[in-house]
Amino acid sequence: MATAAAAPLLVVSRNYKSIPSKPAGGVTMYAYLSFNEGIGPDRSHGSVSGHINLKQGGVKDPDVGDFVVKGTFAVTKTADIVEYVAVHFESVQGLFGQQTIHGLMTLKGNWETGHVTYSYTARGGHPIITVPSQKVEELLVK
Repeated sequence: MATAAAAPLLVVSRNYKSIPSKPAGGVTMYAYLSFNEGIGPDRSHGSVSGHINLKQGGVKDPDVGDFVVKGTFAVTKTADIVEYVAVHFESVQGLFGQQTIHGLMTLKGNWETGHVTYSYTARGGHPIITVPSQKVEELLVK
């Protein structure tokens, strides 16, 4: 009896850190994301999932919140050269209470640097806060 072998899913994990424009009191995003490149014949788009932690500088308790996220990504290519990657993410509802996050990260073709804009509610369900266009860079795990 022959069994059909499933095509392996290509999953790439990457860690990112945003750079606040106001380091003394700004919010820093730490994103730990897994990209599933199993969609489409050219693997140019797929799903993303992971964990995001927000920390605010200059305060006694810097932890703003933890978010389990899901989303999608798409790669824009010109002549097989990756120009940029767009990543949309949002919080998975029903986990960790009232906290929510929604955002868009655009990365350069090397997947190492870019920008992120996101809106979130902190622990306790505070009003929505929007963080506009922060630089983002990949964290290299040693």
